[in-house]
Amino acid sequence: MKVFVIDTSMERGATGIAIDGSVAAERIFDIRRGSTSTVHSYIREVFDEARIKPGDVNLIGFIEGPGSFTGLRVALSAAKGLAHPFNTPITGIHSTLAIANMIKNPGTIVPIIDARRGQFYRAVYRRDNNKLDTIEIPSTLDRAKVVSGIPDDAIITGPGISKLDKNLRKKFTLAGKQLLFPDTGCISELTLQNYNSGILLDIENSTPCYLREPDAKKPK
Repeated sequence: MKVFVIDTSMERGATGIAIDGSVAAERIFDIRRGSTSTVHSYIREVFDEARIKPGDVNLIGFIEGPGSFTGLRVALSAAKGLAHPFNTPITGIHSTLAIANMIKNPGTIVPIIDARRGQFYRAVYRRDNNKLDTIEIPSTLDRAKVVSGIPDDAIITGPGISKLDKNLRKKFTLAGKQLLFPDTGCISELTLQNYNSGILLDIENSTPCYLREPDAKKPK
């Protein structure tokens, strides 16, 4: 099974190809304002490195959100563009789930992403016996409530933790910097799980998971 994945939902992106469960090619890159146009060059690079063509891909997974509005559209457009000519199945994965899947320790895992304007995206997961269950689906919370209801022994992760008050960060176990963003292996694993569970998207009508309205709105 050849799986292509892409994530441009946060300030660090990833794209890559996994073949039969092993990462064949990967690019990890910083995403700055206006830099999403370079994503397509990374996509070409991973195909070249993996020595396959878009038509060889059996499955496509992308991070559908929540996250950067522009970034979510870029990933979805790339997924659709690669899938449409070959009718390749695609599936979307929550950014919070992908972040949580980087943590293999048992216990409660809480991914936090900066949503700007004093808000955060948060979800709560629980890993037991190597199985990751959703306890709380992704939601948007104000800064004052972002750690409310989280058990003291929880592992806090995700790029949003750098925006938390230092006293709040001291209260919980924080994930290492290398685990704050999902990588190709992590995303491809979840992509295959969705595929095996029959969780696929309509190529024509699928949309990102925004959770709230964009910061920039069209004039009335």
